[in-house]
Amino acid sequence: MAAFKLPAEFLGRQPLRPTSQCNGKESPSACEPASNRDPIRERVTQVKRDQRQRNRYLGGIVPFGFRVGDDGSLVPDVVEQTLIAHARALRGDDATL
Repeated sequence: MAAFKLPAEFLGRQPLRPTSQCNGKESPSACEPASNRDPIRERVTQVKRDQRQRNRYLGGIVPFGFRVGDDGSLVPDVVEQTLIAHARALRGDDATL
């Protein structure tokens, strides 16, 4: 039985080239010349830099003592900040576990 392939129009994008045309690499981005990726890399870097300068949360695990605010910035969590201050005070008194 032959394998069924969806037409590219159904997928909404151009079909990927076979890996043999991508220097044997499986990643489709390996087929693109580096010059095509450089502007994208620069744009993403610039956006992330801008987001960090505006104290926006960029993803990942939220640091203990903070939560993500409505505007996307990190906002101190009062309860967790109190625990952090208490732990620092105990450490300052040379308390051990």
